[in-house]
Amino acid sequence: MQTQPPKYVSPPGTWKTKLGLRAASIVFLIVLSGLAGSLAADSRLDGATLLIVILGPAAVVTFIWDIAESICIWKRGGHRGIHPGAVVAIDLLAWLGWGLIDLLVIPYSIILTSDYYVANHWSDDGYGYDEPEADPEYEAVLRDVHGKGRAIASFAVLTTWVSMLLDSLRA
Repeated sequence: MQTQPPKYVSPPGTWKTKLGLRAASIVFLIVLSGLAGSLAADSRLDGATLLIVILGPAAVVTFIWDIAESICIWKRGGHRGIHPGAVVAIDLLAWLGWGLIDLLVIPYSIILTSDYYVANHWSDDGYGYDEPEADPEYEAVLRDVHGKGRAIASFAVLTTWVSMLLDSLRA
């Protein structure tokens, strides 16, 4: 018995682009989770765990979806992914969800990384300092928090853009 060719064969440029964007999304999600986790793990910073609450569920769902779609594109005949209707629906929900997360994470990361917030919520011994600016460890933590906060906002926006691009690739 002969095997029937797949009903739809994805052009090489299309499926390679989809795989590349899925891989980029996976990398962005790993970096985003690592940055948010490193801020939340610092016991000297209050409120950084809210980043995990905001980013965690969306990052896990998007990561699983990207892995599943990548495996389907790679392994199925004709490099077809999951059913196109499901891909459009879930990618649309993903980029709309990430857009909403951007609206939450960007202001929060600005507030979290402000000098005022770090000065009032950071302490080495749990009691705080009268003048934290005089402490070199405080300055190091402040630079670390500034960099991670900006990177979190940037990777959240990049994840939104990749999700939006993937939603636009309907073939």
